Amino acid sequence: MATGFKLTVLTVPPGLQCLTTTQAVLDAAAKYLQIVGPTGTSFIIISDTEPSVDDRDKAWLKLEENGKPIGLYKFQDAAWMLVPGVHQGAIILYSGAVASIPAGWQLADGTNGSPDLTNDTNYASLWQPNYSGATTTYDLCPIWFKGHAS
Repeated sequence: MATGFKLTVLTVPPGLQCLTTTQAVLDAAAKYLQIVGPTGTSFIIISDTEPSVDDRDKAWLKLEENGKPIGLYKFQDAAWMLVPGVHQGAIILYSGAVASIPAGWQLADGTNGSPDLTNDTNYASLWQPNYSGATTTYDLCPIWFKGHAS
């Protein structure tokens, strides 16, 4: 089952002026891009709170409270599931609270089947708690994509 989103650039009308501000660029991007989602997805909800029951047919771009995107989710099997853009076993860098790591992902610290990258020479220097000795929130750390329960 395909769960990807396709981004298409629409035809920009002739004579469009050179865009001189960041806001003008964003406005043009919003106006001249089209996103086509998975079958059954009609719109995208962009929010830091879980969409209502009536919006479970839509995709959800989940944001942190400060507006930083966390991931793209689709309601499936009675839960909001992250639409993975990577393969199982992938490792990426993460910033944020451990409790907010998206579904299917976990710290790459050797627990629950994840690779232990805490002392790996390629990754050990990346574990950066957000304050002295903290391990509940990271400015930077590797996380591992375990996958979603089927």
